[in-house]
Amino acid sequence: MGYRLPDERQQFRDVATKSDISVDNGTISRMSIPCNYGWLERPPRHDRMMHDHIGWPSPDHPDRSCQLPPRRYGRIIVAHPIDLPGEGYESIEVSLLDPPEGLSMSGDIDYDVVRLSIAAMCPDLEERGADVSFAVYAVGESEELGTQLRDVVTKGTLHIVAGPIG
Repeated sequence: MGYRLPDERQQFRDVATKSDISVDNGTISRMSIPCNYGWLERPPRHDRMMHDHIGWPSPDHPDRSCQLPPRRYGRIIVAHPIDLPGEGYESIEVSLLDPPEGLSMSGDIDYDVVRLSIAAMCPDLEERGADVSFAVYAVGESEELGTQLRDVVTKGTLHIVAGPIG
């Protein structure tokens, strides 16, 4: 059973962040996508390091922060890097919907970062650009869970800006 928090609604999401990527035709572009777990945490009410830095209260320098009534602090999102190979992710798969001739996209894993390479060498797009839907997946196998892994890293639209290829 989850914790019961007053007047707060828990939201669990396992969906990819939408991306709009723009590249020039005739180029090879490289992108890095950091992968993190993010969750809400409450900041500490009393920061001892800051208190020591400012100094203890005295008649000349009262420290009112400790004498104020307790306030309700908001939450902050804290990002924690994901050790992708450590969790069983082995490779990156890229899916392109109706790609034009000369477009390729690939990726690899670098600890907590997915690195993409996009080669847009499309002879048909020298005069006009194009939009291509894409999805990037991290795949592997979890020994701990004994199951296949396939998670969406990002998905969205790749905008190819018209231009000569050479």
